[in-house]
Amino acid sequence: MNGDASVFVVLEEAMHGLHCVSVHRTRPTVSSGKAVHEVTVLGSQSDPEVVYIAQTYDRSNDIHNFAGVYGNYDEARSASGEKGSPRPTQIEV
Repeated sequence: MNGDASVFVVLEEAMHGLHCVSVHRTRPTVSSGKAVHEVTVLGSQSDPEVVYIAQTYDRSNDIHNFAGVYGNYDEARSASGEKGSPRPTQIEV
């Protein structure tokens, strides 16, 4: 699958940063304190059921912040930076 697929990402603010709660194919209904953003999956997606959440590291707050959705580990790893953390995530229906 190529990188032009869109998904809906549920984000919440946690400890002064943005945390990815879940990824969906269709727009979900969320509770207060969470936001839904439609984003494009970047890069080639090897598994159509899984995406990789890029998370950069914020040293001053000692947290990881949402930095994008990628189709494969290598591109998410690169986008996350040296101390960041790419996270595989199953796409929910």
